[in-house]
This record gives sequence, C-alpha cells and structure tokens, in this order.
Amino acid sequence: MAEGGKQNLGSTLSAYGLWLVSTALMVLDVLVLRRFLLRMSVALAQRSGGLHHIGPLDHWTVAAVDQFGVLLLGAAGLVLIFVLEGWYTRAGPGLLRRFAKVAGVQVALLALGLL
Repeated sequence: MAEGGKQNLGSTLSAYGLWLVSTALMVLDVLVLRRFLLRMSVALAQRSGGLHHIGPLDHWTVAAVDQFGVLLLGAAGLVLIFVLEGWYTRAGPGLLRRFAKVAGVQVALLALGLL
C-alpha cells in the first residue's frame, strides 16, 4: 500500500512538474507570437499605404490587431493550460510521450514566432 502511494505521488509530481514546464513554454509562446503578430500587422499596414500615409490600415488598426491578438492568444493559452493539467495527470506511463508531443508543438510555435 505504501509503495503504491509513493508511486502515485511520484507520478503526480512528475505530471505537475512537466505541466509547469508546458505552462512556461505557453507564456513564451504567447509573448513571441504577439511580437510576430505585431510585426506582421505593421508590415501589412506599410505595404497597404497605412501608418504614415493615408491608407486602409493605420496605427489604430495595428493597435487593435495587437490587443485582440493578445486577448485571443492569452485565452487560447489559458484554455490549453487547463486542458494539459488534466491530460498530464491522467497520462500514467505515457506521460513523457504526451509531454514530448506538446513540447514539440510549443517549440515549433516559438520557432514560427521568431521568424
């Protein structure tokens, strides 16, 4: 009985440890993707004659894209963090495989944001 309790404690601690790593990666993803979204909206505004010229995209549009982007990225990140907590704690022996899948996607998003 005591061994099962220690094993459950160990798997729970490792699940929450990996969940914290995923949470930190999600925060980095949101920050980097926000920067990427802002750069893309500024580039689009400049190409369309906006920002410093009279055109369809001005600084208000770029600011709105930035703020709504942060809102949507943050909401998606928050939902994913809650989903991952449940997914990791129920993983059992497949915890590392699940973490590797999630971390791979998160690292790919970081790479995309750093383009």
